[in-house]
Amino acid sequence: MTQRKPFQRIFSLVLLCSVLFPLLTAAQCLQNANIPIPIKRDFELDVDIDKFASESLSKSGVQKTPEGKIPDGAPDVSVPVEVEQLVDLTDNPDVQKYGSALKHVKINSVKVTALENTVNVALPTLTLKMSDKDKSNEQEVGSLRSINPGETGVIDDMIKTEAQKDAAGRYIVKFAFNLKALAQYTLKAGMEVPKGKMKLKISIDVVLSLNPFAK
Repeated sequence: MTQRKPFQRIFSLVLLCSVLFPLLTAAQCLQNANIPIPIKRDFELDVDIDKFASESLSKSGVQKTPEGKIPDGAPDVSVPVEVEQLVDLTDNPDVQKYGSALKHVKINSVKVTALENTVNVALPTLTLKMSDKDKSNEQEVGSLRSINPGETGVIDDMIKTEAQKDAAGRYIVKFAFNLKALAQYTLKAGMEVPKGKMKLKISIDVVLSLNPFAK
């Protein structure tokens, strides 16, 4: 009888493991059972190059020539271009329904399309920044290639690398965030003064994850 006790204990342990292991595995599977919730949103930005150039020339005291150029002997003129938009996803039905249970953002793309473009010179490379709804905690998350004079159509995906997607995802999961695009012209004597306007469409395509079994 004494010799059988170790065997009985081992048998009981094996039996217990055979019962618990599937349960533990099932519990782990439930924890990882994420349901994808796709969210897409388009919005438009107006880029008024006439306004930016006019303000910069006025501040620098430089008057363009009748031909629309920076006059000879004039100092360099910096023309900053900055547009921003509050992106609010809280009106999305899934966001309203699940709220903070939506996590783990996967960014498919943040594409830019030029709908209208009357700008006479190339728009420099744009830097994309995101911040909280109140414009705090700003961080660079992507970029947009230079847009050629008069170019329309799909331009570029602004968020490309995994590091950029991770950074942007931290704002998107808050469902309301500020988006800012910045560029700068540096105009030298003899250069043509930028003029015209652009209408850009920003298309956000992301997938959030819902785990109904997570605590």
